[in-house]
Amino acid sequence: MKAQFFYQNELGGQLEVFDLFVAGEVDMMISWPSTSYDKRIGVLNTPYIVTSWEEAFEAYKPGGWVNETLNVVFNDLGLSYYGAWPEGFSGVATRSSYALDLAGADGVKVRTPPLFPFPQILQSMGYQTASIDWGEVYTSIQTGVVDGDAGNVIYWNYEYFRDVLDYYVRTKHTFVTGNLLANSETVAELTGAQQALVESTAIEIMAARFESARAEDQKYVDLAVKSGMQYFELDDTQLSPVIAKVRAEVWPQMEPEVGAEIMNLIRERAK
Repeated sequence: MKAQFFYQNELGGQLEVFDLFVAGEVDMMISWPSTSYDKRIGVLNTPYIVTSWEEAFEAYKPGGWVNETLNVVFNDLGLSYYGAWPEGFSGVATRSSYALDLAGADGVKVRTPPLFPFPQILQSMGYQTASIDWGEVYTSIQTGVVDGDAGNVIYWNYEYFRDVLDYYVRTKHTFVTGNLLANSETVAELTGAQQALVESTAIEIMAARFESARAEDQKYVDLAVKSGMQYFELDDTQLSPVIAKVRAEVWPQMEPEVGAEIMNLIRERAK
């Protein structure tokens, strides 16, 4: 098997390349797909389906329950899902004040990505929210329009906003990840041995990425702390009431978008 690689925007923007991917002009892709193709892709942003790196790996790898769930969605687009390309668990980065529980979030206004269900997740956690495009986040924090940014792994808050932020609370409300995908028609044209090779390689690469992403995430925690940012990671006791409330309030809101079949599978399998 021989592969030809294309990086970044060599073939066009993200949506253009995804068009080519679905059409079979691109065979495999590490992708962050848009819900414009299928609203059910929003299942990737489901809050609190996993809460640890170990749990995430078992759930997202071939044979795992999240992998099974995502294949329900991607197969209808003519794509095969092999596993995750993780970045890490999201958190809430703020200035001046921070929250470690539902009550503490009252009165704290945070920026969320302008995508469903991010505002709904943070509102359920007790925050006030404002959906703001990425390019306006720094100014919005600096001028006090919002108190911070919610929905990112710590890398983004350290790298771009550390001089206007004081705290980072790892709430783990979403697991941020890209996706290892292949065009299903391309896969069908491979021999059985080749298909097995692709799947086993995907698992190997995913496992390596889980290790490197976890280490990279910790590196940026250390850098953030060194720069003066205070870092908090909620333990199980602190997370439990947040998880219960967010699941109870946000999961039903997702059902019209992603379908009862998928949400029922999530309810059955999530710990």
